[in-house]
Amino acid sequence: MKHHDELRVLLKLLNYKFKVIGISETRILEDHGNLSHIELDEYTFIDTKTLSHAGGTALYIHKSIANDVKVRTDLNAKLENAVESTF
Repeated sequence: MKHHDELRVLLKLLNYKFKVIGISETRILEDHGNLSHIELDEYTFIDTKTLSHAGGTALYIHKSIANDVKVRTDLNAKLENAVESTF
């Protein structure tokens, strides 16, 4: 994600711990390797990668609720050049 550093700065300036942060147009491709550079402290990262050079969705789930959240990969959608979703 191109603007990850800006997201980190914004979250620090806001000084608020969101329970869930949703991101669209991540542009994280299927064959992308290690994603540790886009992790946020205190958050679990869940994503649906894209098949094209646009798209992709992601959720950052705060660790305080991560155990209460059930990831529904059966609801994830990925249709090239049409729609992508992460649940």
